Amino acid sequence: MHLRVEVPDQLWLRFRSEVKRRYGTVKGNVRRAVVEALEMWISQSSPSQVSKGETGKFDLSDDEKLAFEVFCVKKLSRKQIEARGLDYEALRRAFESLKKKLRV
Repeated sequence: MHLRVEVPDQLWLRFRSEVKRRYGTVKGNVRRAVVEALEMWISQSSPSQVSKGETGKFDLSDDEKLAFEVFCVKKLSRKQIEARGLDYEALRRAFESLKKKLRV
């Protein structure tokens, strides 16, 4: 699909500069960045598409997976977590991130 839009000059220059910095000057990189920006905007601004009772897939980081295992499956205390050489605060942050992803 072709798309024509008018954007402020300064925004366009900043966007082009960022595309060049991230991806270089290869043909097609502006298109790639626009598609990425649209996908990111949609995923960040729209509520979850998963309704109650329906399953969905979530991309979880390794830290979020470990945090789920530590806090939900094994139900370890802070002392037990630290005894295993794990960073309790980092796992707590990962768990909070996971909870945000799972909110419907």
